[in-house]
Amino acid sequence: MEFCNAIGKAPVILRKEILGFIVNRIFRAPIRESVTLYEDAYASAEDVDLDVVKRLGCPICAQDTTEIDVFYLARTDEYNETGLASAKPNRIGKEMYAGQLGQEGW
Repeated sequence: MEFCNAIGKAPVILRKEILGFIVNRIFRAPIRESVTLYEDAYASAEDVDLDVVKRLGCPICAQDTTEIDVFYLARTDEYNETGLASAKPNRIGKEMYAGQLGQEGW
């Protein structure tokens, strides 16, 4: 804590161990829903991104916090650790991680 304060960072104390960082975990829900809307053909990637930008004021990839490829790796780890169907890695992240899709955003 002293180190964080010394470098001007605000330390956060977790009450128990959990996979991932707080902000990354918070961003997972809207990213997961956006990917589901796209992958299940409810909306195009461009329309999902446009709607999120217009209504929430941020791009779907939350570029300053977590990229889709990093999100894919985090979900893969969570799925391997928990076996939860809700954590199963998505196709879009797999393709990005494999270099088959763009580098940022959709």
